[in-house]
Amino acid sequence: MQGYIEIQTTEDTAQQPTLARRIAQNYRPRKHLAALIVCSPLLLGAQIAAASCAPDETNADFIDTDNDGFDDRLVATDVAILGGALSCDSSVGSGSKLVKSDVANTSNIGSNSSVIQSTLGQFQLGANSHVDRATLGSPETEAALGEGAVVLAGANIFAAFIGSNARIDRNANVAGGRGIDIMRIGNSLSLGAGAKIRIRSLGDRATIGARAEIGQSLTAGNDFSFGNDSRWDEGGSVGDNVTIGRKVTINGGFNGGNGVVIDNNSTLDFVVRLGNNSIVQRAVTIGSYTEIGDNSLIMNAAVINTQASIGNRVLIGRQATVGEGVTIGDGSIVDNGATVPANTDIPAGHLFTNDGAVIPLP
Repeated sequence: MQGYIEIQTTEDTAQQPTLARRIAQNYRPRKHLAALIVCSPLLLGAQIAAASCAPDETNADFIDTDNDGFDDRLVATDVAILGGALSCDSSVGSGSKLVKSDVANTSNIGSNSSVIQSTLGQFQLGANSHVDRATLGSPETEAALGEGAVVLAGANIFAAFIGSNARIDRNANVAGGRGIDIMRIGNSLSLGAGAKIRIRSLGDRATIGARAEIGQSLTAGNDFSFGNDSRWDEGGSVGDNVTIGRKVTINGGFNGGNGVVIDNNSTLDFVVRLGNNSIVQRAVTIGSYTEIGDNSLIMNAAVINTQASIGNRVLIGRQATVGEGVTIGDGSIVDNGATVPANTDIPAGHLFTNDGAVIPLP
């Protein structure tokens, strides 16, 4: 297939729509130039361009009623292309605008969208979306954003399928892997500036704060919230309505049920499990291979060492310390400031006082 490019000077754009003329005035005038492109994407000039994706021989399947050089079924007749590049295997919906962007590798842009100074490769962009100075997709792996998306400058999306009404802030990075690690993200994602996520699966209405980092091979349900400057390394899963605060560190392998809350400045070491509706307050430290049951409360600045087993409806008081290998039964309480020695067994329904006594609860 051959493509034909005609670069028009700004003086030749008098017949263009008013918006096109205004944008074209910012470009430097050039002399007329014609070129043949053989078996490659059509490179549109730095100014308003007319191009041809027509086959070498007459073909009834090629329809170009507006004589813009593109098949009307791929590039709608009211599309504005103002500089950049558009491959003949890509498509642009009605009412959309491309400004100095590179769109290639069977990318698709939905209707009434704007793409400004961006690069799209194997990318499906939904209708009514706005992309500004971002990189979406790649020639190697497809990716997609649903309708109503807003993607701001410096953002990058690779190997991810994201639902409708997403907002991807400046310099955010969404980087899925290959195979099972291609990302699947639901509707209404809000991704903060400078955030980096590789999560495998994420439900609807997720909010991820600025500069947050989430590693690969993770899954989270609906209404997931992850605060500014928090980090969750590889591996793990949480349910719906999970809230993780600011400056939280999770060192991988974390599993949490529905309704879990982890407050600001807390640290969870490797392979920690929190049951449904359990709450970890501010500045708590939880050691590796610790399990905490449902509806438990770990209060401010408590420290739980490695391999602890804590049951359901347990209360660990403020600034308490739970030693390595401790077992705490259902419904028990550790008093504020108490220190539970390593390998202690607190039966269900008991109080461990801050002077070391173990007494039944009434």
